[in-house]
Amino acid sequence: GGDRSQHGDRKAMARERWGAALDKEKEEIEEKDPDAKERDRLLNMTAEDAEQMERKRKKKEKGKASFGWDVFNQDALYTAFKKRVKTQPVDVKSYEEQKAALGDKFYDPRDVIYGETAAVKTSKVNKMVDELAERKAKRAEFSRRRTFYNEKDVDYINERNMVFNKKAGRAYDQYTAEIKHNLERGTAI
Repeated sequence: GGDRSQHGDRKAMARERWGAALDKEKEEIEEKDPDAKERDRLLNMTAEDAEQMERKRKKKEKGKASFGWDVFNQDALYTAFKKRVKTQPVDVKSYEEQKAALGDKFYDPRDVIYGETAAVKTSKVNKMVDELAERKAKRAEFSRRRTFYNEKDVDYINERNMVFNKKAGRAYDQYTAEIKHNLERGTAI
């Protein structure tokens, strides 16, 4: 049996040397081209895997909600702008009329006279007012202000403590109701 173990040891050592050489080769390739690993992964990926990865990426990107002061970052503002623009129809006819009337001045930014604008149609002003009213109503829906109940017992010192007390109440009120009642009556032991 000793001959077999020597043969097995040689195989194991050869396997280790081969693995080390392979690792060294990979490291050399990565040093020359840092994107090689990513490129290799993408080249060996199936179309279904690529589509699934893209769907996950889009879902993750979509799920990234703005929070805190980041609500007003440039991406969020631009996204809101695109949403509002979608609701406004483009009047190609009046655009073409204005373009024909102004000629080359239509494209030249130096010919813009600030403070002087062409007459705006009443229908367009009404559309803008409607859109602003719609946005105001939408904002009112998403208010974080919570209603205050005067008749409710105040057992908290701030908003965060109120939330904690609610959670504790859900877990333990069934066990502490009698004790709380006795304390309120003044007959607690």
